[in-house]
Amino acid sequence: MSFLAEEEIDDVLYCARANDLEELKSFISTLDTKYTSESPASIILAAVDSETGNNAAHYACGNGHQDVTKYLLSQFHADSSPSSKSLLIAQNKAGNTALHWAALNGHLEMVKLLLQSGADVSILNVVGHDAVYEAEINDKDKVVDFLLKEGVGLDTGLGGAEGEDAEEEVKDDPNVTEGAVNGSVDSVDDVKKELEKMEIKDNGTKEEGG
Repeated sequence: MSFLAEEEIDDVLYCARANDLEELKSFISTLDTKYTSESPASIILAAVDSETGNNAAHYACGNGHQDVTKYLLSQFHADSSPSSKSLLIAQNKAGNTALHWAALNGHLEMVKLLLQSGADVSILNVVGHDAVYEAEINDKDKVVDFLLKEGVGLDTGLGGAEGEDAEEEVKDDPNVTEGAVNGSVDSVDDVKKELEKMEIKDNGTKEEGG
């Protein structure tokens, strides 16, 4: 169970998804002051939605928010624990990592950033898809070409659900927005529009960010 309160988790996730970098920095700083025994890195790792298993990296990477993603990664230090690898390999309840979401949305520059930062492209989600396969079935050819050129994802994730089963896998993850199926979600306005379509509780507050 997370040491963060539910509303604190919601705020972190909301900022990551809405691309509100300055608010995210401010809030992480506030939490760091409140939880003196915790580091910013451990706070980021603890901010996980209890229903979906999504973390801040899922939302930032899935929506192509590079500055937010770089900030999240910068809070992890190579000479200390936890490492940024912990954030990059974290899977939600559908088994998807932040790389899965970046790939299926076609965010090529984000995919490059994640690989440079140590993301594991071989991780499979619950239906046996790796990030390459998710990009392929969502027609994100540039991402597929890049990953294949890099020589990753060639031996795993090429099977699993196809057709209706593949579409159902995406639908089963209530925090993959419609943009994650039909295209990317790039602007804050687009994010806000997509939030209304998400199959989560909506009480008209930032709680909708979880």
